[in-house]
Amino acid sequence: MDRKENNIDRLTYLKRICYEGELLPNYDVLCKLQHSHMFHIPFENLDVHSKTEISLNLKNIFEKVIHRHRGGFCYELNYLFYSLLIEIGFDVKLISASVYDHHSKKNGPEYDHLAMLVQIDRKTYLVDVGFGESSILPLDIGIPSIQSDTRFEYIIEHLDFDSMILSVLHEGQKVPMYLFSVPEHAIEDFASMCVFHQTSDESPFTKRKLITLPIDHGRVSIKGDKLKVTSNGQVISERVIESSEEYDKLLQQYFYFK
Repeated sequence: MDRKENNIDRLTYLKRICYEGELLPNYDVLCKLQHSHMFHIPFENLDVHSKTEISLNLKNIFEKVIHRHRGGFCYELNYLFYSLLIEIGFDVKLISASVYDHHSKKNGPEYDHLAMLVQIDRKTYLVDVGFGESSILPLDIGIPSIQSDTRFEYIIEHLDFDSMILSVLHEGQKVPMYLFSVPEHAIEDFASMCVFHQTSDESPFTKRKLITLPIDHGRVSIKGDKLKVTSNGQVISERVIESSEEYDKLLQQYFYFK
């Protein structure tokens, strides 16, 4: 995308994520914007299961997520947030990541996942608003030790000059999330994998419906026909959704759908 073509309705976007703070391209603002975005816009793949084509056109994504109060998956959410950061004046670029498959013990292909790197005051931060359990705060890629987002602990390890792996810590053990590289990419580079994740039986997104959103001290998710609410790492509620009418009500109750 030509950055000069980045026209979004900033005020409507900020209203959608309930953000009323200052708009300076600094670290504090980035943290607050990321937190607000992730707590108000869910990660979801419902269009995949309704056979509605997911577009990488910014205008279409904005209409879906901001005007229609939907969520989306990584290509949509991170590209949208990237566009907001560009509008505010951040130094940000799109990067490619490969999600770790815990069954095959391998990383996925290039462009499997879309994330961002933001540079502020000579530091570079990994920012990701489009991955289920990703950090709700920016992660400094120059820090080799554990970083916390107040909910979970993460670590970024350098494999070589421009490749790194992000892991989350569970009970003191590193659990790989994805491999990422630092070169910048255009949104068009992700087009083929975006189609793959909508259509292939090999994609995790075609296997069942998923919608998830962080909440204070926990997370609320619908996977298939099951609603689960967690708090401080413990399941506090879990039940089967009995009807499509109940499903739609839960989307409004928990995920800001209209």
